[in-house]
Order: sequence, then C-alpha cells, then structure tokens
Amino acid sequence: MLSSINDAECIWLPIDSTGVDMNESDRVAPLTRRELDRVSRLLQSTKYDRAMNMEGMDGFFTALICGPGRVGFSDYLPVVFGALPGEHLRFAASAVPPTLRRLLYRHWNSIVHSFESGACHVPVVLDDIDAPLCGKAWAQGFMLGVGLRT
Repeated sequence: MLSSINDAECIWLPIDSTGVDMNESDRVAPLTRRELDRVSRLLQSTKYDRAMNMEGMDGFFTALICGPGRVGFSDYLPVVFGALPGEHLRFAASAVPPTLRRLLYRHWNSIVHSFESGACHVPVVLDDIDAPLCGKAWAQGFMLGVGLRT
C-alpha cells in the first residue's frame, strides 16, 4: 500500500472552508488548475524563501509516495518549505495557512489514489517559457524525495 495520508496522521483535519468534513472523493480529487496556481502563490508567499514551487513539490511528493516505506509528515513538510533533508528548520506547521494545508493534503492523496487505482499520475510541470529545461524542478523535487528515503 502506498503512503496515503489519513486523518490520524495529519496535524490538520480534512475540512472544507465551511468546516464540513470532506467526503472521500473530495479527499482524492486532483487539484484544478486554479487550485494549483493558488498553491504556487501560497508557497511563494510564505516567509520561507527556499520553499518549493508547485512543480518541485509534486515531484517530491511523488518520490515519497512511490518509494518503499513511509516518510512522516513532520519529516517532509519542513523540506517543502526549504529545509534540507536532516536540517531542522524552525518551522511551525500551524503557521501554514489552513487553505494551503488542505490543498497539500488533497494533492498528496490524489497522487496516492492515481497510483492505487492504476491511473497515470501526470506530473505538474509549470509552463514557464523562460525556463531552460521543462520539468527540471519536478525532477529536482523527485530526486530530493528519493534522497530523503535513503
């Protein structure tokens, strides 16, 4: 079984903005383009200047999910916000906006669901025409995730 996040392992509850528990299909629904853009903006607006972008985080999550064993939430969330693996970032998960936490939770679970259902996980690749290599941040995030697992 893949490393799905369930309510007992999270520091947040999977609720929508109205405070109502999300149903199972909402917990695994892929993020819309608008939600992906929102996550990107929220990640870049944090006080952590080395936070991943959405593309890198997708690669990072994918490596953590498809690799052997489990990596705990407290081990990987600081890395999303710029800590190097093994480095302790002064990080309070409660400082992560609830909207961002909910979207990260859902993105993780949508990747797990795609693998478990036999569907293809389509990597999130930013459409930055100025970037020298398409998918570079995704690959870097993936390799960072592989490194965290070894």
